[in-house]
Amino acid sequence: LGRFDVIGMTYRLESSDVSGFIETIKEYKERNLEIPESVRLGKEAFTEADFNRLVGSFIVVVPVLSYFEVRRTDDGSIQAELRTSFTFINIEQSKTFAHVTVETKGSGTDAREAVGKASDAIPLQLTFEIRKLSEFQLKTGIIDIMRGEVLIEFGSDMGVKVGDEYAVIKGRVLPSGHTVTDETGLLLIREVKENVSIARILYSDGRLNIGDQLREVPRLGFETAVYAHTILDPSGTGTVVGFRQSVLRGFYGLRPFIGAELPLGFDDSIRTYYYSVEGLLANVYAGGELNWYLRRIQISPMIALGAGGFIPIPFEEDDEFRLSHLGGMVQLSVLYLVNRNIKVFVEGGGAQWFGQDPFGSYGGLYLGLGGAFKY
Repeated sequence: LGRFDVIGMTYRLESSDVSGFIETIKEYKERNLEIPESVRLGKEAFTEADFNRLVGSFIVVVPVLSYFEVRRTDDGSIQAELRTSFTFINIEQSKTFAHVTVETKGSGTDAREAVGKASDAIPLQLTFEIRKLSEFQLKTGIIDIMRGEVLIEFGSDMGVKVGDEYAVIKGRVLPSGHTVTDETGLLLIREVKENVSIARILYSDGRLNIGDQLREVPRLGFETAVYAHTILDPSGTGTVVGFRQSVLRGFYGLRPFIGAELPLGFDDSIRTYYYSVEGLLANVYAGGELNWYLRRIQISPMIALGAGGFIPIPFEEDDEFRLSHLGGMVQLSVLYLVNRNIKVFVEGGGAQWFGQDPFGSYGGLYLGLGGAFKY
């Protein structure tokens, strides 16, 4: 994350040792005892130097592998599933203040590869969980205002990334005397420097001012859009339903995406190319999108290439996936940010999918509607 000075230690404790671990550190801090050459906690003996570093730390994090399974799947591959819990201990107060659990999976040709991939997936999930904790969320402020953009404190030195979002927060005092915090705006990070970042204003209730307070909006960094397109095919009108997955964190103007869709509702002249058997025709694709932001409105031209396949239903043991189409699409989407997590959009463009024998081609101009969710 870039906001911690991390010291790693490879000591293994039993689950029952964690409470004793906290109590021992608390005792040495409160009584200011001289630390011996080794301090035993459960079955582990900490060196004097390491224990001194622990006592002087602000936070100690204890990971626990709480669930572990490796199994062979029906297709012969090996799948590993890990559940890792992280306990966060405030050393100054000598108490646990947070506990998060991360579940990851991995697959491979053998157990070592599968477990390795499951382990490699932990940092992304853990980063998201840490950013959700109020103790670790970045709280910063506006230090300059430009046309449609603001300059905020913190940059790469604190783990800020392009594509991150920050909520504008303002406190108000209720008649009862209690103070509540309201979110009054949303900013999108466009550029990150070492100590400061430039953010685009997506929306705000009223005029922003220098000194306005901001709070990090934690996300995994993805956006999923679902849509329906009506295609005007020379052989008839059909409908395509699908979804796209875009990467948000680390990207601003140009973003990659992947997607999948199902062509539905074409007339019998198109269906005759799909064999006489019942089945599912699906396309997968990948591409890129450009993004321009006009407050809540986002304009995104996109281009993608992909391939389609036909899967017989029911799928018999001797059946196989069959390549059916190659093609792609070009489109323009206009999105509206309803709130900080949800968008609605209209889009139009052209798609062409070339059939691979014995499948027929289809495509044409289309119009569509959809919605997107950021997380």
